[in-house]
Amino acid sequence: MLAGLYPVTLLTASILGILIVAVSYKCASRRINEKIEIGTGEDKKLERLIRAQANLTEYAPISIILIGLLEANKINSQILYGIAAVLIIARLMHAYGFVNNVGKNPGRFYGILLTWLVILVSSGIGLWTVLGA
Repeated sequence: MLAGLYPVTLLTASILGILIVAVSYKCASRRINEKIEIGTGEDKKLERLIRAQANLTEYAPISIILIGLLEANKINSQILYGIAAVLIIARLMHAYGFVNNVGKNPGRFYGILLTWLVILVSSGIGLWTVLGA
């Protein structure tokens, strides 16, 4: 078992932190290889990499904050680990779908759908915790 303060949140944030560095590295590498300093230089692959990075930075913070606040409010850790696992899988699917495929694809579709589900479920539990008490 994990020890320390807010282990679910820490584990989730740590894994997503590694993912953001991995996606950011792919962006930086593409920029260097294609000699594109700013913008996309009309490079479609770089544009997808930038959007994968941006999408992760748009959705990960609120998800981690919600998980952390639920954990601070002593929500059952098994529920939180389940929510966190779905979030991590969703973000991996989404990043993979964005980076490795052009256009609509299952990774992007199910990745964002599951991310929204995590945010909605976490928000619902949070509202229930505050208003239902």
